[in-house]
Parts: sequence; C-alpha cells; structure tokens
Amino acid sequence: MVVPTTKRQFYDTTKKVSAVAEYAGAVREGAEAWGKLFDSQQGAKIESSLGQANVNINDEFNRVSPQYDNNPDNPEFKAYMDDYRKQQYDKAREDINPFYRGQFDEAVRKNNQRFDINFSEWQVSQRKANASNDVKNISADLINNAYMSGQSGNLEQARAVYNEKANAIRNVSTATLGARATEQGLKDLNSQYLMAFAKGQLDSAYDGGNLDAIKKSESLLADNDFMKEVGLENAEKLKNYAVSKQNHFKKQYVSKMVAEFNANPNKQTLDMIKSQDIVKISDKAIEDLESTYKESPNYVCETEAEALLEVGKRVADFSGNDYSIKDGKEKGGVNVAKQFEDAITLTKFIMSQNSKDGKLSDSDRSKYMETVAKVMQDSNLKNAFNNTRGEFVTFLDNIHSVLPSGLVANTLTGGDKRQTISSNDKLMINSTVSATMRMVMESLESGDVETARKAFFDGNKDIQCILYPELRGKGVGDTFSRDGEVYRIEGFNKDGSPNVTIMYK
Repeated sequence: MVVPTTKRQFYDTTKKVSAVAEYAGAVREGAEAWGKLFDSQQGAKIESSLGQANVNINDEFNRVSPQYDNNPDNPEFKAYMDDYRKQQYDKAREDINPFYRGQFDEAVRKNNQRFDINFSEWQVSQRKANASNDVKNISADLINNAYMSGQSGNLEQARAVYNEKANAIRNVSTATLGARATEQGLKDLNSQYLMAFAKGQLDSAYDGGNLDAIKKSESLLADNDFMKEVGLENAEKLKNYAVSKQNHFKKQYVSKMVAEFNANPNKQTLDMIKSQDIVKISDKAIEDLESTYKESPNYVCETEAEALLEVGKRVADFSGNDYSIKDGKEKGGVNVAKQFEDAITLTKFIMSQNSKDGKLSDSDRSKYMETVAKVMQDSNLKNAFNNTRGEFVTFLDNIHSVLPSGLVANTLTGGDKRQTISSNDKLMINSTVSATMRMVMESLESGDVETARKAFFDGNKDIQCILYPELRGKGVGDTFSRDGEVYRIEGFNKDGSPNVTIMYK
C-alpha cells in the first residue's frame, strides 16, 4: 500500500506530538512528586524546629516556675516566659525556607495560644495548691493546739483559738474552693479538733494518774452535745481510745501505788490504795499492806498506849542487837555503820509518834532517845576509827544528824558524868561538839581524812578536859590527881581519853 506523502507526514507529526505530550506529562508528574517531597521535608523541618523549641521552653518553665509557686500571678514570670519563647521561635525560624515561614508562623501562633492556656491552668492549679497548703498548715497547727489545750483541760480557750483560726481558713479557702466546700471542710476540721482536745485531756489525766482529771475527762465524753459535735464516727473512735487508756491505767495505777508504798510505807499512800475504786484489791492484800506499814519506821501509833508499847519494844530490840564483827581483821569490833543505820530508823520512828492520840510525851521521847544514845556510846567510838573510811564518814555524818540537840555530846562523852557538871560546862561541851563536827565534815568533804581524824581526836580531848579539869594543859609525861590518886599521862586514846599509869597513892 502506498501512503500519500501528506498523510505520511500527518502520521509522523502525530507521533511526535504524542511523544512530546507524553514527555511533558512525565515532567509534570515528576515535578509534582518533587514538590510533595519538598513540602513534606519542610513540614518535617517546621515540626522538628518547633518541637525542639517547645522542649527548650518547657524545660525553662520547669526550671524557673518553682521560684513562683507561692506567687503564680507575678507578672515578671509571664513576661520572662513570653520573651524566652520569642527567642526560641525566632531562632528556629531562621532555619526554615523563606517560602515556608508563613506556615511556620501559623504553627507558632497556635503554640503560643496553647502555652497561654497551659500557663493560665498552672496559675489556677498553683493558687489552689497554695490555698490547700495554707489550710493544711493552719489545720495541723490547730490540731496540735487542740491536743495541748486538752492537756490543760481548758475547753473554752480551745474553742476561742479554733474560731480565730477557722476565720483565717475561711478567708483563704472560700476564694478557691467555694463557700460550700469550705464550710464542709471546717465542719470536719472542728470534729477533728475536738477529738484531739479530748485525746489530750485523756492522755494527760491517765498518764499523770490524776483521779480528778480522769473524772473530768470522762465527764466530757459523757457530754452528749460535745460528742454530737465530734461526730458519730469520731465519737466511737474516741470512746474506744478512752477504754484502752482506762484499761492500761487500771493495770498500772494500783501496781505503781503498791510499789511506791513498799519503797516507803506510809499511811497516806495506804489510805489512797484502800479508798481507790478503780481496781478491786483483795482483803488479804490490804492486810499485807497494813502489816508492812505497821512494821515500817513510818508507822504512827493510834493511841498513846500503843505508842509506848511499840516504841518500847523497838528500843529493846535495838538495845539487844549484837553488832559485833564476827570475822576478818576487825573481828571483835563493832559494826558502827549498821548500828547507826538502825539508830536512824529507830530515831525516826520515835520522833514520828506525834498523832493526836498516839503522841508520846516529851519526857518519854527523851527517855527513849537517851537509851539510843547510850547504846551508841557503849559501842566505843574507837571502832569508827578502826573501820573503813566509808564507815567513818557514815558514823560522823549520822551521829550529827540522828540525835537531837544535847545528845550528840552525850554520845561522845557518856551521859553519867554530864549529870554532875555545871550547866556552863554543858554549854561548853555542846559548843565544842558542834565546832568539832563542823571541822571534821569540812575536812571529809575536801577528801582530807587524816585532818578529819585529828580534828575529831582534838575535839574529844577538849571535851575530856571540860569533864575533867585536872587534865587541862596536860600532855604526855605530865601528872595529875584524881580521886586521891596521882596519875602520869603515857599517851591519849583515840577517843581523846588519857592513857595513864598510877604513880603513887
């Protein structure tokens, strides 16, 4: 087939046009694909730049905001964050293609809107948190105050403090929590406050063992108006708390009183144990306590006849005791420390018989005290020097404190000779005894035992010179006359008396 030239040219042209069109379509599709890729890359760039800027902004907010937690409405903080955000976004914008900065600015605008919203929410949240913390702090102080007020038992003062603090809470809380929530919170707080007050009162009463305070605390729990104000649930807890305190107290109270009584038996404690109605005490236990009291040095006889009988019995027992040392290098001596310990106990008992019916007469008391003094005198004072320093100190201290005025000299010198000397000599002896004891005790307190011994020896020697004037001014080797005999002084004993030999009749 032969194709005309013109027709052949048409076909050729058609092919060329189709090829060009096909090429142009490919170019367009490639350009569109490249454009989409570029758009995607720039979008990712915008998102990445904004994301990093937002991370920096968020970190800076977290770093700086704690400084403004207590003052979230401070305009300085908001101005600082606005300036910081602008710096971050401006820096990020520089890396964005100029043709896409409009898109970037739009994203920044939306981010700024979200930041402002979040910032406002932070302010509101922080205001509530601050208000809540203020309320918590005031409430905690209130509860502590309630407990301490309960220990003093002054409910009216406690209520006055609560009302003052409640107004402060109301002013802080109402603006953030609202009036209804605030008043409900204050009602609950009042319940807790009164409960803390009651606990403070219970603890103080039971732990202190004050029976009047215990009754007062229990009467508060029996007040229906008060317990209604505490609230049903808290009232039940409070009652259970009171029962636990009471049970513990019952276990401890009487046992503590009995322990105190056994350590120091006395009528007052015995009467308290017998009269208390908290824990039942058996009749046998009461009898044992009464027996312990009667055997103690604190026992006060109920009648004069009983006092004479009981004191006489105890003095006889003391006089008949054997205080001799049985073993050791001091065997045969006298246990002065034990003797004076018993003398103190007996003396206290004699002097305590001053009740209305059981009071001893002055003459009876003096008679018994002289018997005690005579027993101590007969034990021979030199044993105090021969025994240990501790016994020596005990001897000197107790002889000075146990005996009434005048009987110290009796113990040091013996009573028989003193009955025959003048009243002036008796005064001189008492004065010498006082001065001697003062010097002795001062030396002992400073640790100078030897000076104390010498002072005691010299004092006794002076007393001997008062009792026996013929010894005055005499020393070893000198002679003196007594009862028709002439004596030579060979030395002096540790009790101050002369060691002599008879020269001639």
